[in-house]
Amino acid sequence: SGPVIAAWLLAASVAAVQGSLPTPPPEEPAPMPFAALPGAASGSNLWFATADPERERRTIVHHHATDRETPIVRVAAVLDGVVEAMAAHEDRLWIVLAPRAGAQPRREVVTLQTARNPVSGLDYTWPREGPTLLPSLPGDGRLMAFAADADGPVALLWPDALRSERVRREGGSAVPRLHRLDRRGRWVETSARE
Repeated sequence: SGPVIAAWLLAASVAAVQGSLPTPPPEEPAPMPFAALPGAASGSNLWFATADPERERRTIVHHHATDRETPIVRVAAVLDGVVEAMAAHEDRLWIVLAPRAGAQPRREVVTLQTARNPVSGLDYTWPREGPTLLPSLPGDGRLMAFAADADGPVALLWPDALRSERVRREGGSAVPRLHRLDRRGRWVETSARE
């Protein structure tokens, strides 16, 4: 009954985090428990991200192994930035951070892996130094989808027609762009026209 425990654990964690946030004024509707809660799952691994209630623009990434007998949720990483999307395959997680304002906004992408200590049976995050920074995705436009498979992550971006130089060169129509992280660690881009 791992999925049932995972769902219960996720609901309890969200309730605990939301309980520590300020209550909205009565005229504003209360936030939905699962609204904008980034998460990803693959195999027996479940990850989700919550805002750090003590520091603005910092995110806590949690991990739960659904094959465990006990409902353990551990902190897998603490990131400076807001998680825009997450994707997982087996024991690996990829995270896209929302772009920050700037002359050339970029979406930082990081990855981490979960492993289990064969002696203690406890899960830990690899690398121990924290998530590995990957090449950035473009920061303009809208991230429409983010997923992963055995070959790595894929991002579908819809460019902002008013700001994208490429869109202007291609005749002014916005074309969705598919970005796949290749085996050399570079984002390879294609479009719906190709």
